[in-house]
Order: sequence, then C-alpha cells, then structure tokens
Amino acid sequence: MSDCHFTDFDITIRGETPPFSVTCSYAGRDAEGAFHSTAEDHYWRARLDMLGDMDNPPGQALIAEAGSELFEGLMQDEIRDLWIRARGALEQGAVAGLRLRLAVRPPSVAALPWEGLYDPHRGLPLAADARTPLVRAERLYRQVGPSRPLEAELPLKLLLAVPDDPSGAIDAAAEIDAMQRALADIGPELLTISLLQGRFDVLDLREALTATQADILHVIAHGQPDGILLWQDGEPRLVQATALRMTLQRTPAVKLALLNACLAGQQADETAFSAVGPQLLQAGLPAVIAMQFEIADEDAVALTRHLYAELLHPPCPGSIDIALANARSSLYALDPDSFAFGAPILWLNASHGNIFTLPAHVQRSMERHRRTSAPPRVQTTPPKSPSAEETLDEAALSQWLNQNEAEVNGLHPPSDSASWPILRQDWRRQWEALEGSLLQWRGMMANSRNVTTDEVTTKRAEILKAQTEAAKLTEKLRQLAASAADAPPTD
Repeated sequence: MSDCHFTDFDITIRGETPPFSVTCSYAGRDAEGAFHSTAEDHYWRARLDMLGDMDNPPGQALIAEAGSELFEGLMQDEIRDLWIRARGALEQGAVAGLRLRLAVRPPSVAALPWEGLYDPHRGLPLAADARTPLVRAERLYRQVGPSRPLEAELPLKLLLAVPDDPSGAIDAAAEIDAMQRALADIGPELLTISLLQGRFDVLDLREALTATQADILHVIAHGQPDGILLWQDGEPRLVQATALRMTLQRTPAVKLALLNACLAGQQADETAFSAVGPQLLQAGLPAVIAMQFEIADEDAVALTRHLYAELLHPPCPGSIDIALANARSSLYALDPDSFAFGAPILWLNASHGNIFTLPAHVQRSMERHRRTSAPPRVQTTPPKSPSAEETLDEAALSQWLNQNEAEVNGLHPPSDSASWPILRQDWRRQWEALEGSLLQWRGMMANSRNVTTDEVTTKRAEILKAQTEAAKLTEKLRQLAASAADAPPTD
C-alpha cells in the first residue's frame, strides 16, 4: 500500500497592513519572512477578475504568472531555504508528501488565489500536485473553538442536498450521475447515500442531517460569498452564512461539508470569517470545501467525479486533502488553460486529512480489483543500455547539491562586501537551475523510450555545465568569506 502519511509545511501570515509577518514551520524548524501583497492591489484585482472569468479561460501563461507572483512573494530568504529543504526531502523520498497548511489572518491576503500557487522553477501548480496538497486552516482559538474529530466510522453516510434551481442553469442530474459512477463499486458496508431534493429550506436541511446522521454534506446549489440559495415559503431565498453555521452547529455528526456552489468560498468583505467556509469551521466542522470562483457546470461535474473516485479508492482512501489534490491534478491535465482546478478551497482544521480508514482486507481487495481491471500494457522493445556519454550519477549529484547548499548557507558573509549579495543571488539561481535540471533528467529517464539519444546527451551536458558554474560561484563565495575571516579587526 502507498505511504499516505504526509508531513506538514505550515505557513502563517499575520498583520494589519503590509508588510505582513510570515512564519513557516517544517520538521521542527522555523523560518520568518514578510509578504507585501493584498487582493486590493491593482495587479491582483485584475488577475482575480481574469482567473474567475469562466467564460474566458485565463490560459496557462496567466495562471503561471499569477501563481509565480504569489510563490516568489512568499518564498524569500529563510522561508525559501526551508522550502528547498522540505522539497529536497520529498524528492529524495525522505517524506511521502508535503501538506502545505496555510493560515492567513488578514482577509485581504486570504482573498488571494493561493490555490494557484505556482513553482516557476518546477513549472507546476503546487495544489494540483498529489505530493503537495494545499489546505487552509483557521487556528486562532478566540475565533475558532475545538473542532469535531474528523474521522468517521464506516459505513460513511453522505447527504446529497439538491434544492430546485430557479434559473435552470445547474445540471444537478449530471453531477448526481457522476457521483454514482464514481461510487459504483462501493458497497453499502462502506457508504450510504441519502438524497434531499426539491424546494426545501434550511430547517428541512437540518432535519435531514439529523435523521441521516450524515458524516458528509454535499450541496449542489447557487451561491454567493455570504450564503447559498435554498427555498423558503415557496420562494428561492439566499441563506446567510451565519444561518448555515447555526444549522451545522446543531448537527454534530457532520465532519465534511462540500458546497458545490459558486462563490461560497470567496471572501465576502474585509471582515474575518465572513465567507461561508470559515463560518462553518466556527460551527465545529473540521473540513469544508467551497468554491472561491464561479465554476462551469461541466467542471463541477468533473470535480465531483474525480474527488469521490480518489476519496473512496486506493492509493489513499479516506484522505480528503490528497483526494482533492488528485482531483485538481485531473482537472488541470484535462484543461490547463482553465483555473477550475483552483476554484475549490479546502479548509482543514485537523491534524490530518483522514475522514475514514478502510480495513486492510478491504483495501487489499480494492487494489487487486484495480490491478485486474487496468488496461493491458503495450509491449515494446526493451531499451538499449545507455552509453557512457548518456549516463549520469544521479545519487552523487543529489548529494553534491545538498552538501553545496549546506556549505554556502554556512558561510559568514563579509560585512562590507558589495559583491557578496550579488554573488549569493547568482549562486542561488544557478543552484536552483541545476536542481530543476536534475528533476527533468529523472523524468526523461522514467520515459526513456520516448526520448532520443541526442536529447539525453544534450541534457547531460547542460547539467554538468550548470554544476561547474555553481561550483565556480561557490568557490568565489568561499574566498570572500575566507578573506573576511582573515582580515584584521578594525578599531
């Protein structure tokens, strides 16, 4: 079975005005820094409008640009170094995955599209990588009390709440069908589903949750930043976030609320906990998923299908954070020009993402079924053995990278050297380029049947040249540090 125990990389942003204070923690180590952007900045107002425009997909370039802006603004100095350490542990297999837990106190910073955080050195959105799920947390005790235990007993009980749509725009039948397909091979000993449909109000919803003792509430409806659309006295009525909070407070069995309602995850105003998601955390729920942007109906259906397929099947059944990361990855792969993968926000006020644990014999049975039902592999000609010009000692290079980084980080900079910060920045850029090239090499080797000999030779030469350049910069830094250490003290 896969190792689904991920290590936390905690990021907390505090403050009233820029620059905001940032604290990161990983594996017993802390780092501090600053963050300067808010959703009110002209740049971010424009980017948020473009990312949220489902009629005109923003495109890969804009998604990467906006996500890189967040990444570079956050990963500075100590925090960047701690992240590189964590990422190195991930790539060397020392940890199974990194769970990025983001606690953002200023509402204007929380409103930024963190689910689009993009690593420009690796060329991928972190939240859509199954190894780096991104979740949000609200841990300030004066605002959020103790959360209910996340893990539920089997069979898992799910209430699907689908109010009538007065506009006729929501294809609820397609989403229900997607859920049924994803859960087709899940028996009643693992999951039961109850359906609430029609013109029901918030009290009807509470009664249904109480009657079913549902562990998961899945709502398919229209939404706004401050509520979702239900019915009352035969008329459609926006139920405020505070009313939903009071309803969920009185239904303590619910562990996860999934609101497939546009904008229900968006920051409503400059007041903390004004959005529906954080309000439900205040009700005691340990996990809430809600949409921060409008999402096209077909994307909502695809998200539902992939999310439940991942949540209830190997390799990591029961882990809502990993399931959502995998669902994001599928949406991104199907349409990288769309920001649908970044629409859902997962708030997770729990020490892990496990909603349930499958009995070992059930998981083994599902894994066997998965293997036997997989399509046959295409037989190909075995690859030829690489020549000396095509080989690279990956382990030695990885060790060199770690040792080189540790050495440079341990050097003491001269107090009066104008060239030191420039050299240090050049070294970091060259070091990261080399690390990225090593990752690309590993990808080429894993897909060697589709890579030409010339491509392999060229990449190997590029890597060795980058290592030489990094070593030259290291030597210059070493000499500067040594000259400062040998200099006589000044009066």
